[in-house]
Amino acid sequence: MYDYLLSCFEPAFISDSYASRIDKGQYKAINTFRYFIKLASRAHNTCYVLTCDVRKYFDTTDQNILFDIIKEKIFCGKVLKIIKEILSSYHSPVSVQKGIPLGNITSQIFANIYLNTLDQYVKKELKCRFYIRYNDDVVIVFENSNSIITTRDTIILFVKKNLLLDIPIQKTSIKKSPLGS
Repeated sequence: MYDYLLSCFEPAFISDSYASRIDKGQYKAINTFRYFIKLASRAHNTCYVLTCDVRKYFDTTDQNILFDIIKEKIFCGKVLKIIKEILSSYHSPVSVQKGIPLGNITSQIFANIYLNTLDQYVKKELKCRFYIRYNDDVVIVFENSNSIITTRDTIILFVKKNLLLDIPIQKTSIKKSPLGS
């Protein structure tokens, strides 16, 4: 199931989503982050970094939204039935029909499929050039501080409205980063 879902969804993922993907991972994410800082700080020897973390991501992923996203690419009834069974096997302490099963390899692809909605929004609609996601952690590097607060608030609203997830202000940070930091 993992391989099948991967073959269907991998081509749609952005290049700067690094968790649980072939030829990606945490070290490549860190190297890309350093590279983005270097690029963003060229003009003024400084840049700004926004970080966001989804609260209890794996327990609060909405199974119905995830299933609807999957149904946009998967049309085989048998495959959809298996996916529904995998999703319904997880019982979140947060709410009914929330969460994705941990410890199962499908949870990794489910996480990337679900948050690809956010990735596409941030890259295409918000036009954030220096955006990185690793699991439910988001980092965006800005050349200046002009739009950071607006971007953060827009992302928080987007995930709340479209993905039924929560990014509390306390789980975000904005830092000034000098060149080479």
